[in-house]
Amino acid sequence: MNVDGRRPVPLRVSDLLATAVWFAVAAGLVEAGITLARQFVLREFVWTPWLVVWAAPAAYLALSAGPAALVACLGGAFPACRRLDWMVLVGAATGCWGLLLFLLGRWLHPAALALLALGIALQVARAVRRRPPALLLLVRRTTLPLVLVLALAAAATAAVRALRERILLATLPPARPGAPNVLLIILDTVRADRLSLYGHERPTTPALERWADRGVVFEQAWSTAPWTLPSHASIFTGRYPHELAADWLEPLEAGVPTLAEIFRAHGYATAGFAGNLLYTGYESGLARGFAHYEDFPLTFTQFRLSSELGQQYERWSTGWRRAKRATAERRAADVTGPFLRWVDRAPRPFFVFLNYFDAHKPYRPSPETLRRFDAGSPQEDKYDALLAELDRELDRLLRELEHRGLLRHTLVVLTSDHGELFGEHGLSGHGNALYAPLLHVPLVIWYEGRVPAGVRVAGGVSLRDLGRTILDLAGVEAGRFPGRSLAPTWGGDRSPAVAPTSPRFAAVSRGIRTEPHEPVTRGDMRSLAAGRLHYILNGDGTEELYDLVTDPAEARNLAETRDAIPVLACLRRRLVDLGALPKRGIPAGRGGPAGAAAGSVFPPGQGEPTEVCDRAGPGGAS
Repeated sequence: MNVDGRRPVPLRVSDLLATAVWFAVAAGLVEAGITLARQFVLREFVWTPWLVVWAAPAAYLALSAGPAALVACLGGAFPACRRLDWMVLVGAATGCWGLLLFLLGRWLHPAALALLALGIALQVARAVRRRPPALLLLVRRTTLPLVLVLALAAAATAAVRALRERILLATLPPARPGAPNVLLIILDTVRADRLSLYGHERPTTPALERWADRGVVFEQAWSTAPWTLPSHASIFTGRYPHELAADWLEPLEAGVPTLAEIFRAHGYATAGFAGNLLYTGYESGLARGFAHYEDFPLTFTQFRLSSELGQQYERWSTGWRRAKRATAERRAADVTGPFLRWVDRAPRPFFVFLNYFDAHKPYRPSPETLRRFDAGSPQEDKYDALLAELDRELDRLLRELEHRGLLRHTLVVLTSDHGELFGEHGLSGHGNALYAPLLHVPLVIWYEGRVPAGVRVAGGVSLRDLGRTILDLAGVEAGRFPGRSLAPTWGGDRSPAVAPTSPRFAAVSRGIRTEPHEPVTRGDMRSLAAGRLHYILNGDGTEELYDLVTDPAEARNLAETRDAIPVLACLRRRLVDLGALPKRGIPAGRGGPAGAAAGSVFPPGQGEPTEVCDRAGPGGAS
C-alpha cells in the first residue's frame, strides 16, 4: 500500500483492529443519537431503553468482532493480507447495514439493504485504497476518544440515575406522622373470570384467595381501556383515556398530576418496578414522579436488542416479524427481587408500583405447572398455568413483607390493567375491542384497621376511581385529583347500592398494525357499562348492547331490537356528558336495523332501561 503511489505506509495489525472499532462505535453512536433525537426532540415513541447511549455502539462492536478478527488474523499471519481497505470493507458494510435497517427497515427487505450497504462499503474501501493516510490519521487520533466516550456514557447513565434518586430522597418533605406505606400491584393482562378468586373452576389463585380474605374484593371492577398504557395512565391520573394523550404512539403527557408525584410531594419515597418493558417503561411517561424506577434489565439479550443489528439477529433466530427493542420478558421474580432489595434500604413511608407481566403473550409457563392445567386447550391452559405461577410469586412477595413487619402498616391494592380474549367474538389477545373479558378485572384492597376483612362488593366500579381511593385511604390530600373514593362502597354511612362512583366508561383508539376483522380497525371505540347493561359504540357508528346477567358471553346484541332504541339514545347522551362524544353524538337509530324485532327484551326488576342508563351518568353508580 502506497502513499500518493510512492512511499509504503507502515500499517500495523493494531491499525486494522482500531479501524474495526472506529467504524462499529461510530455507527452505533449515530444510531443512538438518532434514536434519542426521535425520543426527546420529536417526542416519538421508540421503545428504547436508557442504556441505548452506550449499548448500541457496544453491540455494533460485538456483532462485527468476528469478521474483524478474521481480517486482523490474516493480516498478522500474512503481511500481504494486511489491507486497510479490507477492514474498511468489513466495518463500513456492517455499520451501513445496521443504519440502513434502522432507517429503512420497515419499507425494504433486509437482503436488499444488505446489498445496498455492501455497495456503499465497496465505494468507501475504494476511496481508502486511493488515499489511505487520511483514514489512518483519523482512526489513530479518534478511536481512543470514541472508546472513552462510550465508557463514559455507560458510567454516566448509571451514575445519573443513582444521583437523581439520592437527591430526590434527600429533599423529600416530612411525611405525615403515621402515614402508611402504599403498594400498588398491577397484574398485566389478567381477566377476572380466570381467577379462582372470582369463581374459575381451576385453582389458579389459591394464595390470593387467602390474602383477599383480609380485605375487600370488588366483583365488578372494570378497566378504562383494553390495553396497557391508557389503563395504567387512567389509574395513575384519575382521568379517562379520552382525557389523556397516552396512546399507541404517544406517552403520558407532562403536566397531568400522577399518584407518584402527589405521594412524593407528601414525603413518600417513590419507586416503580416494571415488568412490561414496552408500555410501562420510562418512555411511557408512567415513571414520572418516581425517585427510583426499574424497567429494562441489564441482560445480554437486552444489550443485543439495543442495536438494529441485534434486532435483526433476533428476528432471524426467533421468527419476529417486527423490530423490538425490548425483551418484554421480565418475569415476576425479576420484579419482586429488586423491589425487596430496594425496600430494605428505602426510607418510610413508601409508595411503590409493581407491574407483573407474566400473563401476557407469549405464554411460557414451566412444564411442571403446565402439566397441572393441561385440558386440551393450549392457549388457555398456558394462561391458567401462568396465573398459578404468578399467584405463587405474589404469595412470596406478601410473605416477605409480612416477615419484615411491613404488611400490617401497608395499604395493598391489587388489580389488573385489562383482560384477554380467547376466541370470544372470533378474537384473541387484547387492545382490539371493548368486550367484557377485556375490561372486567380483579380488584382487591386490604389495609389492616382501615379496610374491613372478608367483604365482597357486588356493584360495578371503575379503575378510574382507584387513584382517588388510594389517596383517601392513605390520608393524603387529593386536591383536584379526579375520581371518587371507593371506600363508601364497602359500608359506612352509605349503602353499597347508592355510593357514588364514576361511570364504567372505557375507550380504545384505532389500533396500529391491526387485523381487518378486529373491531378497532374500524376506528375509535367507546363503551359504557350501566348496571347489567353493556353498551359499545364502534368506530363506524354501529352499536352493540348486551345484558351481562342473562347473556354474560355477550352473544345477543340487543341493539338490534326496537325495544333498545330509547336506551341507546340515553347511553349516547351519557357519552356526550362524559366528553367522549361531540355534543351532536351520532345519528339516532344506528344500533337497530329497520326490521328490528319488537317486544321487551329487558329483564324485569331493574326499573325502566332508561332509568338504568340514567344512573350511569356522571356521579351516579354504575
